[in-house]
This record gives sequence, C-alpha cells and structure tokens, in this order.
Amino acid sequence: MAHYDQSAIAEWRKLRDMSCCTDPTVTPKDRPNMSQQALVFHDSLTRFVLPLCSAMSDRPNPSTPIGNAVYIVDASVVCVKQAWNLKDFAQEVSWILMTCYPETIERIFVCNVPSYFSMIWNIFKKWVDPVTAAKVVILKQSEVYRTLERFIDKENIPAKFGGGFAFQNGMLPDLDPGIRQRLQWTTPSQCIPSGPVKWMQADGGRRIAVATGSVDVNVPRNVEIAALL
Repeated sequence: MAHYDQSAIAEWRKLRDMSCCTDPTVTPKDRPNMSQQALVFHDSLTRFVLPLCSAMSDRPNPSTPIGNAVYIVDASVVCVKQAWNLKDFAQEVSWILMTCYPETIERIFVCNVPSYFSMIWNIFKKWVDPVTAAKVVILKQSEVYRTLERFIDKENIPAKFGGGFAFQNGMLPDLDPGIRQRLQWTTPSQCIPSGPVKWMQADGGRRIAVATGSVDVNVPRNVEIAALL
C-alpha cells in the first residue's frame, strides 16, 4: 500500500476527471489511471491467467477449474490519513470487482498491519462491497507466514513475507517451469507482455494466447505470443 500515496491518489483523481471531460482539446496522459489498470489486470487474470492455471495437470484436483485468486497486501506503512485518501479509490475498485468480476477473489490477506489498523479498517470497509470485505483476513507480522503457508506453497510466497518468491511491485507474471513446458512461444522474448492478454481458439482447436489492447492510442494490438501444447 506504500505505492498508493498522496501523489498517486491525486494523479488518479486528475486523470479520472479528465477521462469524463467532453472537450476534445483536453486529453489525458498516455498512461491509464489506476482504475483502468485494475480493469486491465482483472481482465488478464480472468481471460488468461486463471484459464492457463486451469489447463495445468500437475496440480491437486486437475479436473476442477481454477476460478478465483488469492490477494496479498502489505499494509506495514499504512496510516489513517492514507486510508482516508484511499476511500474513493477503494469504493471504485470494489464496484469494478462486484459488477465486472464477481467471485474472482478467494481471500485478501492484509499483512504486517500496524497496531492501529482496526481503526483504519473500520474507516475503509464502509466503502468496500460487504461480500468483498468478508473475504479480508487481517494479519499481524507474527501471523503472516504461518497463515500464508496454509494456502500458498513456500516458493510462491513473496520473500518479504518469509517465502522464496523474489516479488517486485509491478512485475509481469513469473511463469514456473511446469507452465513454460506447456507453452509453445511465438515471440522471441518468451515472456508475457504488459497489457491485456486473452486465450483464443485457433484452427484445429488449438488455444493461443493473444496480446490485445493497443500499442499507441489508436493502434490496435493483436499479437499471438504462445500456443498451449
């Protein structure tokens, strides 16, 4: 939550207001605001990541599709003022999840909470959908690792919470060896690009991953990046 500071929220409000402007001479900056980023993230999660995980056979109960995700939040530096500034953003993202991506969340682990976090949560949850709020699990620092390891393999728990995953904020999906073996790459980089990605049905019933969206403002992107073997 350290990245959602006062300047980030101010920029979100500015770009959000500009996106509603009808004056053609007023244009937002090239990068999307945080609400648009949330939409892109969940679009790729539901149309690419979860179907890809569901296609893997080297997991418990491989016949059961994977339809939701676990979220981990580092709240070690959050303060009351920051929580108050985030209320509009939290309400908007909660509305996006509730209306566009229902039941995507399995649990939200809010980790390393300060001693005064209960007061912050009492403020915050008023702007969060009650169904989503019920999935929030608040953890003190001493509770974090032993709780996460019940739901996540140690190698996939971020290192800052005691696991073996060298996570950095904003990084692209890090595919494990089992998933990479099931993909036939059609791009030299052999990695997932930024922006929206989805699965499509190709000739012969093949499933191909396609990077969509746009490269620039008015240049659509439709690039095949990999096929599922």
